Amino acid sequence: MKTLQTRKERGEQIALFHWAKLYKTHWGEPLDNYMFAIPNGGTRNIREAVSLKAQGVKAGVPDIFIAIPVGLYNGMFIELKRIKNWSLSVKQSKWIERLKEVGYKCVVANGFDRATEMIKEYLENK
Repeated sequence: MKTLQTRKERGEQIALFHWAKLYKTHWGEPLDNYMFAIPNGGTRNIREAVSLKAQGVKAGVPDIFIAIPVGLYNGMFIELKRIKNWSLSVKQSKWIERLKEVGYKCVVANGFDRATEMIKEYLENK
């Protein structure tokens, strides 16, 4: 079994969505009802990649969106990274800046633990 230090981004994201099923919003619903993944990463064959691009998939868009407005923010985007040895691509950085400019909270979280902290801070309007 992989430790938290070696778990890949996919494992961090799976753990985060399991947590979101259990975490209750302030009105009692699971966070998972308002949170979804944006499947823009991973390796694909060329045919599938061309099809997804034609359908509107964009490189660099953050991994996760929480569709709950809080304070001055319209919602929260999360770029989830593994705990160690990660970096943002130029496209990821540009998307994050664009989304911030139009009123979204955008964060980069290295790992499950940091992501849950950032989500709780956001939902508690801190």
